[in-house]
Amino acid sequence: MPKRKFVAIKLTTKQLVAGLIIIVLAVIGFLAWQSINNLQDKQNEPTTFEQRAEPAMQAMLDDKDYETYQLSQLTFADAALDAKDYSKAQQNLDNITDNVPADKLLQSTYKSLGTLYKATGNKELYKKYTELLIAKLNEQGDKEQVAYYQKELKEVASK
Repeated sequence: MPKRKFVAIKLTTKQLVAGLIIIVLAVIGFLAWQSINNLQDKQNEPTTFEQRAEPAMQAMLDDKDYETYQLSQLTFADAALDAKDYSKAQQNLDNITDNVPADKLLQSTYKSLGTLYKATGNKELYKKYTELLIAKLNEQGDKEQVAYYQKELKEVASK
């Protein structure tokens, strides 16, 4: 078997530099292409935490886990109330009242609904949800909270 000879390729400095530049440009091109694809993927993803949470929220409803669903929605609603973004708070609270059976509503849901309608000046709905909150608190035997909300209800009604 004959021995193979290796041929040494002699390159000039210019050729080496040109080769390195081509490799660097290829790597930069690849990274740019990858970045563009990642940006396009991100544009297809939900843009807010609430939107990212929607599949989990739907799973809670599918599993009839109404308590966790309400608490999750209330987190968003209460944050919106704190920021005085009443339309966003209304949207989150509507999600609860639209998707949770009335007998499964939590006292905190009634409290947030009352807070929303008090803040927006809707006395009629404020009264309705505060009365429902009081009824829920009575069921739980929380006389101190019942007295507090009855007093608050009278104050708002007298204005």
